Amino acid sequence: MYEENQYSCQHCGKRYRWKSTLKRHEVFECGGKEPVHQCPHCDYRAKQSGNLRVHIRKYHTSIELQSPSPAPRKPIVNPIQHQPSNLSTNQTPVAAAER
Repeated sequence: MYEENQYSCQHCGKRYRWKSTLKRHEVFECGGKEPVHQCPHCDYRAKQSGNLRVHIRKYHTSIELQSPSPAPRKPIVNPIQHQPSNLSTNQTPVAAAER
């Protein structure tokens, strides 16, 4: 039968259903580790990035709406438009294709 919390921390005994959650606990939380995710708007710090996102949405929504938008993306360039042409300056593509 499937055991609900089958993964336990060797250091503190806390139990988890998923191995990945246990690993996150061991890396970022267990043993009194300091939070590594700093809020860019205040002194709040979180051990998990998801908790920081929730904090920002809850307490800094107006700041987020006022922040500058990300840099514009480079336009997609059609490689066909940038190939060297055998056309003279007086010819149009249609005229060259009719030759």
